[in-house]
Amino acid sequence: MKGIIVQITVLLIITLLTGTVLAQEAPEVVVSVEVDRETITVGDRIVYTVRAEHDKDLVVDFPQLASAWGDFEVLSQRPLQPGTSQGRVITGKEYVITAFTVGEHT
Repeated sequence: MKGIIVQITVLLIITLLTGTVLAQEAPEVVVSVEVDRETITVGDRIVYTVRAEHDKDLVVDFPQLASAWGDFEVLSQRPLQPGTSQGRVITGKEYVITAFTVGEHT
């Protein structure tokens, strides 16, 4: 009888520990995007900035775009200086793009 109680206690502890690990939330990443203008003429430059706010133990990789990106041409790209806000890290990348076709681009 004593052996059964020990086994049940051990199983209960393992279950509680596993439940605690499973109940922890995954780290949250908040991504924001901004452009310096909404309307351009053919060949105008647009600064397209992507930022990620995340926990300090995460690493966010921003893509290195090819020179053609959909309807846009990528003129330059550079990482932003990391910052902090409320104990979280803010990283980002700035892309300078342009378009040589007329119309709406998304």
